[in-house]
Amino acid sequence: MISLLKRLTLSKLFISRRAEKKIIHCEKSGLLLKKLTDSDISDLTSLIITGELDKNDFGTIRKMMKLQNLDLSGVQIIDSKNEKTEHLPKGALADIRVLENVILPRSISVIDDLAFHKCYQLKRITIPPSVTHIGFSAFYNCSCLENVVLPENLKNLGHWSFYGCQNLKSIVSHSKSVIHLGSESFVFYGVPYQKCILTVPNGSVKHYSEANVWRNFQNITIFEQ
Repeated sequence: MISLLKRLTLSKLFISRRAEKKIIHCEKSGLLLKKLTDSDISDLTSLIITGELDKNDFGTIRKMMKLQNLDLSGVQIIDSKNEKTEHLPKGALADIRVLENVILPRSISVIDDLAFHKCYQLKRITIPPSVTHIGFSAFYNCSCLENVVLPENLKNLGHWSFYGCQNLKSIVSHSKSVIHLGSESFVFYGVPYQKCILTVPNGSVKHYSEANVWRNFQNITIFEQ
């Protein structure tokens, strides 16, 4: 009996370990839940998704409370009209408390409001070059986020977008023009301006150092494009 129990325990452990990482292709939006097992939902820590995802699929991802690593680089998002969209949905990955590393879809241009709201353990986010707008409270209280690279085409950061990101050590902006800040004083509220290094393109330091809020960063450096 003891031997049988040991074999059953080892079998469960093997299955659990095997399920820690998974690659899924969704040929059509709305299918993610059907492609995941109950064990995947409860135990999966790393997930790569390709194909189409919709709002309901993101709801499925938010149920995966052990998910730490998520690669969506090959995803096309589908909206409520069943059409392709460049918007990462509102609250898409909010409140996944152990999520640490996310690679966003290459196809998006907008990170919508509350996208990563209260993802307290988020450390790394890969934002594609196509993104032009980051919404309200998108990274609100992502208190473990350490480094952010803002793409060249980014035009707007929404109100409270990086509110409470108290461990930010580096912000790299590839935009030569100063990025517009919504409700300016609260976009980086809680970010340590004295310690966080802001790196901008050559020729842009003067513009950033004179702009509202951006000038609060005590260390503004240059990189060559």
